[in-house]
Amino acid sequence: MPRLNFQAIWRDHNSRGFYVWGGETPYKNKVKPSNIWLFEADQNGKGFWKNATIDNREDFNRLKQPKGGAYAQSKNMAYYFGGFASPKTDSSIAGFERERVALPGLVSYNMSSMQVANTSSDGFGDYNTFRDGSMEAIHFGPEGLLLVLGGSQAPPLANTDEDWNLMDFRHVFIYDLKARKWHKQQTTGDQPTPRDKFCTVGVDGPNNTFDIFMYGGRMGKDGISDEVHVLTLPGFRFFKAKSPGSTTARLNHACVLIGNRHMLSIGGSSDYEPPASWNNRDPWTRGLGVFDLTQMTWSNKYNGTVAKYDSPAVVRQWYDSGGMNEIAWNKDVESLFALSR
Repeated sequence: MPRLNFQAIWRDHNSRGFYVWGGETPYKNKVKPSNIWLFEADQNGKGFWKNATIDNREDFNRLKQPKGGAYAQSKNMAYYFGGFASPKTDSSIAGFERERVALPGLVSYNMSSMQVANTSSDGFGDYNTFRDGSMEAIHFGPEGLLLVLGGSQAPPLANTDEDWNLMDFRHVFIYDLKARKWHKQQTTGDQPTPRDKFCTVGVDGPNNTFDIFMYGGRMGKDGISDEVHVLTLPGFRFFKAKSPGSTTARLNHACVLIGNRHMLSIGGSSDYEPPASWNNRDPWTRGLGVFDLTQMTWSNKYNGTVAKYDSPAVVRQWYDSGGMNEIAWNKDVESLFALSR
């Protein structure tokens, strides 16, 4: 397993392991050929890395190793959307270190059939390209949907970071896994300002709802965010947490759902450019922050005995007051959300 940063990670539901793909090679390390890696854990707190089985290896070898794409998982299907390739991710990319090649398309890996596919991203954004945002698998639609948030886009021939422009949150993009088609849906509420390099977690709410919590990120020239927002579905309404407690501005962090109703933020930085991004001391112990999703508050400890997740009070009140009547539906999206797996 080569040393890599910013990989995608998917859990293998058939074993104790997980898959890894993508990412960039650290400074002064040689770029290795792209591969999907599988870590298999044993029952003694250890494990080992091995090459994942890919039955259509020739198709996989045509893919460039990406960085900066968004990834999600639906049952035994792993998805990676967008991103870019550079001389630090793929040896086929020639040029100076800051060279960036946009990678349109939605890559999937079937953990059962061991098949890789690359589906067109036609219908997404202005250019069909994407990086440094988030993607969540959601349970609506005949076979599930992928919802993409934030990030940035660039023309297909973009070759530097400066060519990428932040996308706003006035709309989100939704991919129908059955029809293989992208849709655009308007949002309302306290929409975040455009940003990238944030993290999200998604959680099932009451009455067939789904809530996506979003923390931090880089807001272009406006600096680094310490905000938490929640996008509730099918309401497509944003709410901003008041975030009492200990919160810090950060980007390039990871978030995972733990226990009954907590989001765990892991690592990240308070600055985008080195050396500050290397030297700034994290105010959180071991770089870990705990956020209660129901109360929408930060905590300095984890409580594993709290009740299971319920949508925050402000979200429940919006639904109870008839908020669904305010939605400006894309008719195709409305029909997808009328179907629940």
